[in-house]
Amino acid sequence: MELTHYGYSLKNIPRCSKDAYLKALITRTEDFLIRLRWKAFFFLLGPEPPDEEMKETYGFRSNKSPPVVNELVAFESDIYQLIASIKFRHAPSTFLDRLRLCVDTTA
Repeated sequence: MELTHYGYSLKNIPRCSKDAYLKALITRTEDFLIRLRWKAFFFLLGPEPPDEEMKETYGFRSNKSPPVVNELVAFESDIYQLIASIKFRHAPSTFLDRLRLCVDTTA
């Protein structure tokens, strides 16, 4: 096998695509809002009474989605509006363009 020299460190991270960035941002935001809903639910209403039938989840998290908290509805809509209003601009960088081309050719 032949040793290839690229002229830069292989630890450099290329830019991701706009779609990949938005997908990751939406996923992380939804996870944050789910955790926030649960925290607000237990803060406002107190702990739930113990159920007589406890389902065994075998160490996994519950699939139960959090209830809608009326106090957070406006905040959640503002967060989603903020994500929808993101505008990307092209910041020219010869290094990152060269890195992207190298990744495209080796992949």
